[in-house]
Amino acid sequence: MMQSCGLKRSVLIVLIWYITIVTCSIQVRWWQTEDKSGDRLTEKVPIELSEQIEIGDTIASIEIDGSKEYQRILGFGGAFTQAAASVWQKLDKKKQEDLIAAYFDPERGIGYTFGRVPINSCDFSPDTYSFDNVPGDYALNFFDELVQVDADRIIPMIKSAFKFTQKLKILASPWSPPAWMKSNNNMLKGGKVNKTDDMDVWARYIMKWISAYQNYEIPIWGLTVQNEPESAQAWESCEYKPHEQAVFVDEFLGPYLTVNHPHVSLFGFDHNKNHLYKWAETLFTNTSYFDGIAFHWYAGACFTQIQRVAHDFPDKILLPSEACYELAQIPKEFFNPDTFLHHGNWARGEGYADDILKDLHAGSHGWIDWNLILDETGGPNHVGNLCDAPVLADVKFGQGDLYFHPQYFYLGHFSKFILPQSIRLGLNIQANASLTKLDHFDDCMGWPVYGACHPGSLKSVAFRRPDGQIALVVMNCNDHALDFRLSYKGLGSFKNIIPAHAIQTYLIPDLSTLFLPPPFNFLTLSTRSRLRALFSNSFSSLLFGIIFIISLSTFIYKGRQHRGSRRQP
Repeated sequence: MMQSCGLKRSVLIVLIWYITIVTCSIQVRWWQTEDKSGDRLTEKVPIELSEQIEIGDTIASIEIDGSKEYQRILGFGGAFTQAAASVWQKLDKKKQEDLIAAYFDPERGIGYTFGRVPINSCDFSPDTYSFDNVPGDYALNFFDELVQVDADRIIPMIKSAFKFTQKLKILASPWSPPAWMKSNNNMLKGGKVNKTDDMDVWARYIMKWISAYQNYEIPIWGLTVQNEPESAQAWESCEYKPHEQAVFVDEFLGPYLTVNHPHVSLFGFDHNKNHLYKWAETLFTNTSYFDGIAFHWYAGACFTQIQRVAHDFPDKILLPSEACYELAQIPKEFFNPDTFLHHGNWARGEGYADDILKDLHAGSHGWIDWNLILDETGGPNHVGNLCDAPVLADVKFGQGDLYFHPQYFYLGHFSKFILPQSIRLGLNIQANASLTKLDHFDDCMGWPVYGACHPGSLKSVAFRRPDGQIALVVMNCNDHALDFRLSYKGLGSFKNIIPAHAIQTYLIPDLSTLFLPPPFNFLTLSTRSRLRALFSNSFSSLLFGIIFIISLSTFIYKGRQHRGSRRQP
């Protein structure tokens, strides 16, 4: 009787193993956004990862190489400007929550983990202000410790975001010091902070601003020295040359930050990519206080600039900190206010994704958009510098309805799936032989050349997430669909089609966590696929199943008998 029970247990164990092999398939979940359909971050029917698929040169090929690892991702996000906050406050409570959830909720929304905040006013503000307007107040006795203007506008919006994620990193950027600290006595139109007393008080002012935000339980993760230091803009601005910014940081800002807020990461530059390497070289070789460098996209692609910095300064963080489409760059005859508000422009979503993809390939550690939301005009902006945004609200003529533009969905294909601390993996892309490779065009020509996705082969990037899953983004900027094969090196493949002007994100499971009991847990996905293919035929499945179960059950049973006999006295 005991022998019979032992044999039954052995048969049952092997039967479970057998069923696992036959039924276990690797399902790849994927999401799609497409111009000509209703797909907007829409989850599609899962695809099975199977054995290697042979292809010719008429289909594109993407191969993920998990053995090659590059930079870690910090996150993706957008800016809590005064303009964004003022529009948000005009929405009813439900729409306020809907907007914040759409951005910061990792389940309902696209999982932003970055937020940029201006120190003092910027152009996207209803007015110009600072927190100490008393000329000559070098002791900062009149500094507004409550930062009341921000407490009324920006801070409630930020605190609302923290309800959805505690992983939110706040990056602060000054546009201009108070007018009395500057050479032109004006917060607008450039000018410099070039006197020793002014540099000292400006550095201490920033320390007090960081402390004021922390008093509202808003920790500041990072700080850029100055927004767009190369230009004397019509709005709030302040000019530095690279060596001047290095001196200011080395003698004033860096030491104060180390003493008062040592946890805050410091970033230089924060302007257009076409001059990125020049600034990085000067800043990083003249002071040790910088953790990284921030940059904007308004001068063109300039991806080789990023690559050079990543190569020569591998310990520094490279952070794209601002991007948007300026409405002034759109010819008036092509601008339709109704279309702009309700639908946006599909090419702008593609332009965002193209910049993100190539920034990441070049070595960037994240990507931060500009305004989270604007009104129906692309404002408010106190100097008329109106722009597009991923979300607009009709707060003047409508009921505060929210309109999600293509940029939102394209951004979501990255931010929702490429989690913080994800590691970029090696990727080999073989283009369809019939395609012209125009996608390598690098238009680093200076403002206002930016934000175009050129047709050509597929564009893609892959990351291994902290949970072990592989996130793969694929984009097609052509006017026609493309067939492609995805191969996870040595493990398996699948084929799919990406429509014209579409983007897709795939989540490939962590194969190390897929349950197969011993002795089958050593099998590669390719071998498992062949076994399933063998067992899928009903006759061969039955025949091999009977032989397999009897043979292995007998082997296990005899092994147990042998162990049992060794225990006998």
